[in-house]
Amino acid sequence: MLATSVRVLVRRRDSTAKFCAYADMVNTKVTSQFQPVVTPSAWHSNRYKNNKEWLVKLSSEQSRELLAAVNQHKNVPEDAIHALSANDFPLPTLGPVLQRLRDEVVDGKGFAIVQGLSTADYSLRDLVVAYWAVAQHIGNVQVTNKYGHLIGHVKNHGRDPKHPQTRLYSTNAAQPFHCDRGADIIGLCCVHQAKSGGLSSWASSAAVYNELLKQRPDVIQTLSEPFFTDRKGEIPEGKKGYYAMPIVHCHNGIVTVNYGGEFIQSAQRNFPQLPRLTQEQVEAMSLLEQTAARDDFRMDYDLQPGDMQFINNHTILHARSAFEDWQDEKDGGKRHLLRTWISPSNGRPLPEVFGEQWASMEPGNRGGIRVPGVTPHISLAADK
Repeated sequence: MLATSVRVLVRRRDSTAKFCAYADMVNTKVTSQFQPVVTPSAWHSNRYKNNKEWLVKLSSEQSRELLAAVNQHKNVPEDAIHALSANDFPLPTLGPVLQRLRDEVVDGKGFAIVQGLSTADYSLRDLVVAYWAVAQHIGNVQVTNKYGHLIGHVKNHGRDPKHPQTRLYSTNAAQPFHCDRGADIIGLCCVHQAKSGGLSSWASSAAVYNELLKQRPDVIQTLSEPFFTDRKGEIPEGKKGYYAMPIVHCHNGIVTVNYGGEFIQSAQRNFPQLPRLTQEQVEAMSLLEQTAARDDFRMDYDLQPGDMQFINNHTILHARSAFEDWQDEKDGGKRHLLRTWISPSNGRPLPEVFGEQWASMEPGNRGGIRVPGVTPHISLAADK
């Protein structure tokens, strides 16, 4: 009996030693490739919850300047709005503010909210033009969906969130923490609020990465390996309906996070020929989302009509709570946000695998969704 116990103990010790050796090997491999992010993009929420330096408030002069720039283009038809460039919107005082905002979003904390755009001064058409003007002073705007929209309409169309080609922005379902597929910078402009819900949240993906690297380096190793991702019917010419791409990247010494859990899960549902997610992959995705949602990482903000939010898609994870719309148009109607995917000229270097998502890798001209036969344009209707 004693001899048996000793043999079992020896086997357990041997197994433990092998596991520890494997864990050390994984940790060494991860820490040699991935290092903590020490730039301003890695922050915790207590740094900014009571510090509102990320709020940019338009002055009366800047508001008048923007309105005057929009009024110059009252007669431009809807199908020609997209041809207007930053040069068509002279903003002598607001323009430099937007350029500083761009630099802070690209190289700083990674987010900003602009307040003070009065929606009472604008029709929907003119608000679209005003938002286009602001975006043009930040970078080049890319296509956001299969319709060719350069300005997307984020609102509930009553679509089934589980349909193979439904993107969650077109429903009222909650969107867990994620990154968008086609953007360096994501811009949102609030037109109407929901009756309830629709809270905007974001967290530093760099800080989340740092936390996981410290606590669970094996998770970072898993996240740096390819995950199959669904295109949800938005398929570039010559490509398949899915692609494989890591979630965590280290390129030229810069860590970038690109996470779309819904698109990864959708690939599992819609392409049974693909390998099933491993237990390690499922755990890694869960820990990434859970960490981003923690109070010490998460920022929350209820976008008001006229607010414009800009975030760095490579250093920020964002989320939205479920919402309920007003039933009557006179009460406020549907929650409605305008969305842009913006490519600034000073964007970070990215690994070539991003070419699976984008037609171009050139900063200032990259990102967006390219579908054959679709012409980029601006529409005042969500599906036109």
